[in-house]
Amino acid sequence: MHNQYVNIVRSAVREGAVVVTSETAPSLICAPSQEKSLELRDLNRALGQISGEQRAVVLLVGLEGLPYDEVAEIIGVPVGTVRSRLSRGREALRQLVGIVLDRHAAAGRPLVTAATAERAGDAFVDRIGRGSHSGIPVDNRAM
Repeated sequence: MHNQYVNIVRSAVREGAVVVTSETAPSLICAPSQEKSLELRDLNRALGQISGEQRAVVLLVGLEGLPYDEVAEIIGVPVGTVRSRLSRGREALRQLVGIVLDRHAAAGRPLVTAATAERAGDAFVDRIGRGSHSGIPVDNRAM
């Protein structure tokens, strides 16, 4: 019995551990993660290209999550001005990062509906909050 046990142990060592790949395959595969960092890089560059007034409002609303009335108090402008700057800032960011509304489709650019662009633009601006805490610098010189 002892000799049979030793033979089994030796053969197991020679063969190595057997792992069924169908059970572990999903955990061995991961999706590429370069896209998110490239989107954040593009957003950071686009933020540097919009006006300081628009950038301040976009960051306070999108990054900090402040309501419009608090942003208006911080900046010292009426709430309507905050909404206008936010709208213009988001539109400028959409254009700079390549999210195009359907009125620009005639120029040969990809067709995106206004609702899709609004959701994508809002989500894209909101993502800078997660990215900025992970060490991606945001240029705040003009604020």
